[in-house]
Amino acid sequence: MQVLFCTIAGIVVLALGIPASNNAAFIVYAALYGFSSGAFVSLLPAQIAHISPVERIGVNVGVTFACISFAGLVGAPIAGAIVDANGGKFWGLNLFSGIMLLAGALMFGVTRMGVAGWQLAKKI
Repeated sequence: MQVLFCTIAGIVVLALGIPASNNAAFIVYAALYGFSSGAFVSLLPAQIAHISPVERIGVNVGVTFACISFAGLVGAPIAGAIVDANGGKFWGLNLFSGIMLLAGALMFGVTRMGVAGWQLAKKI
């Protein structure tokens, strides 16, 4: 599910975020992106809990979110620099975000294949 929703979020950003030019397009983009990107926040702790021993769930979730916090820390300055470099336009930021979402989906997929092998229907 994580791979699917990260891929959908990346496609939504690239396909709807870049060409959006009016309020209706921005509303549709925001709704679809919110739906698809919300899966990351809600599924990640459940995935960690599923693969961790019970006594280590809290530590593993904490370490994961501590690592993710660095991306949140540097994300805003990077976004600002990209927007400034494009003269206040957001297409460059949307392109960067979409590519990073698709790269994240690829990493989730590689990790899943490393844990479960190449069987798509295998329960982990």
